[in-house]
Amino acid sequence: MSELRFTVPLPPKALSPNGAGRSWRAAQRPKAAYRQTVAAIARAAAQQAGWQTQEWVRVHLTFHTSIHKRALVLDPGYRPRDTPNAVAAWKAGFDGLVDAGIVVDDDAAHLGMGAVTIDRTGRPGVRVVITTEKGVAA
Repeated sequence: MSELRFTVPLPPKALSPNGAGRSWRAAQRPKAAYRQTVAAIARAAAQQAGWQTQEWVRVHLTFHTSIHKRALVLDPGYRPRDTPNAVAAWKAGFDGLVDAGIVVDDDAAHLGMGAVTIDRTGRPGVRVVITTEKGVAA
């Protein structure tokens, strides 16, 4: 089993699935920017680790959402309170993984969801752990 680890910023607030009343156009620029950010960070991590594009991966996400004032200044991104909203806000991140060449596609045949947790400690960001072992759903 191979593994790739890296940390990306929290998704922008505009990608929150709770943004009722907002136009879909309002999220287009932040979505594209976040996708590019995740792709750039993932690509750099993959190159450093010698990671090759995989046919199938499992993605584990840990959302560090510290609410201390200093953390809010460092990263004003979206701070999800539940895992379904966290995964929805990170959709552009999955697209960024494909753009970076981490996995062939982000459909169910190529990408499996691992553990998704929200940790209110530590520096704000999303810790991404990608594994290639199909049988483990840690």
